[in-house]
Amino acid sequence: MIWINLSEAESLLKNGTYTNRFILSYLLLYTVFELIVLNLGIDSLDESKWLILLDLFTVLTITILGIFYLYGINQKGDQKDFLNRYFVLSWIVMIRMALVLIPTILLLALLFRILRLDIFGGFWFEYFTLNLFGIVYYHFLGKSFKRVNIN
Repeated sequence: MIWINLSEAESLLKNGTYTNRFILSYLLLYTVFELIVLNLGIDSLDESKWLILLDLFTVLTITILGIFYLYGINQKGDQKDFLNRYFVLSWIVMIRMALVLIPTILLLALLFRILRLDIFGGFWFEYFTLNLFGIVYYHFLGKSFKRVNIN
């Protein structure tokens, strides 16, 4: 991985003499950095610091394992265009999940409001729900990678 030497990185990219693993390291660092920055501003009054750190650690773990899972699928196949596949397929999977999950969550919220059940909004409900969605997201994305990656 190149940290400082921009001309060396430009040369590798220009000549196409880089591997998917080279790009993967940047994707992982970018993702970890993005997740940390996004979660730095989250400071709830009713959650302790350790719960916020637990949530950050869980999200980072799911994301890193998910990306390695997808990378492994790509390496078992034709080993081509990992990032192209990742960005295109992940966008579509994310939109499709949103189209199913948003109406489902709204209907459940309405049902729970009618039944006067108050389970939405608690830390543990959000923690398990959002992390489960992350796991499901990488599962569906992996299935899509397998379909694209058939030799």
